[in-house]
Amino acid sequence: MGGIEMKRQEITVKAKQGIHATPAVVLVNQARSYKSDIKLYKGSNGIDMKNVLRVLGLAVRCDDTVVVEAEGEDEELAVEQLIEAISNMK
Repeated sequence: MGGIEMKRQEITVKAKQGIHATPAVVLVNQARSYKSDIKLYKGSNGIDMKNVLRVLGLAVRCDDTVVVEAEGEDEELAVEQLIEAISNMK
């Protein structure tokens, strides 16, 4: 593979309380299970998705659009499963 490869996908958060403490911990723990570097973007602000304080600091609310971006050997799986986890948050 040549050049910079990465996988990214956008999703609108539908959880009524957004990504608050409990779902943030769940997402961070899941993100930590992948070898890839993973970022979560809200607007132009991108943070390390493996850091719970940074995820909480994004203050993601219901109907906010976020982007999950991963770069590394399991990037496709990471993005696919993290997007699924966000879509399943209630």
